Amino acid sequence: MCNRQAIFLLLALAVLFGLSACAADSTPFPASTAIATQPTTRPTPTSVPAPTSTPTPSPCTSQPGTLLSVNLDSASIPRFQLYLPPCYQTDGNRRFPVVYLFHGATYDDGQWPRLGLTETAERLIASEEIPPFIIVMPYNRASWRNPEDDPFDQAILNDLIPYVDTHYRTLADRHYRALGGLSRGAGWALRLGLTHPQLFTRIGLHSPVIFYQDQFKIKDWLRELPADTQPSIYLDIGRSDKEHGNAAQLAALLSEAQMPLTWRLGEGTHDENYWQAQVENYLRWYAADWNSP
Repeated sequence: MCNRQAIFLLLALAVLFGLSACAADSTPFPASTAIATQPTTRPTPTSVPAPTSTPTPSPCTSQPGTLLSVNLDSASIPRFQLYLPPCYQTDGNRRFPVVYLFHGATYDDGQWPRLGLTETAERLIASEEIPPFIIVMPYNRASWRNPEDDPFDQAILNDLIPYVDTHYRTLADRHYRALGGLSRGAGWALRLGLTHPQLFTRIGLHSPVIFYQDQFKIKDWLRELPADTQPSIYLDIGRSDKEHGNAAQLAALLSEAQMPLTWRLGEGTHDENYWQAQVENYLRWYAADWNSP
């Protein structure tokens, strides 16, 4: 009997212990250690910064220009250097302004490119500081001759300009045509520009050597200029240039005639070092009116 009571007591204790253990297992996890049941939040596409787009380069800045040597059927101008700007080859419907630039005595049509003209034009066009334009640099075969015995000016008018306007996409209008020159070439530019103002809107006179015969004609040329065709003139020279005095007298004549004049006296002499340092200034001036052709 005692044994049965002892067994019963042991069974009762076992049941009570199991119930208390189940009660302990049902205690929830503390809130601080609870496992989240919501999915992890992902950023929406609009929360990711969009990459910066690279603009498509302009056709006039994505390719270089072209420098050519072109033969011409002319006794005074057997050939000329021609600079075609970027986008000339790809934009077949576009027409361009044109500048005619003359070399100095004893030099040839390679003088302007040697001074860095084409590289400077490329840089300024690529940075959109100047618009693209064509540059024509003729070779004056007889640059050492007396100008009265050299039909270079007539060859420019009758041979070169008609050829360029026919074979290349120029804007064949005085507003989009300029000319200039170095030393003796500036003497030709002065003569052509003042006697044919209907053809040119700008005249660049860089360290000009004025022909002796023309010194007595300049006042008449200025007086005869129609008011509506007065070209703008850029006149510059080095302070140590032996032609400095003549250039200053010319500047006074132009000012007296109330010509649109840019007169600059720089540091330097009558040589290529001075002209090379001025090339960028020249190109900016020639193109100043052509930003919206």
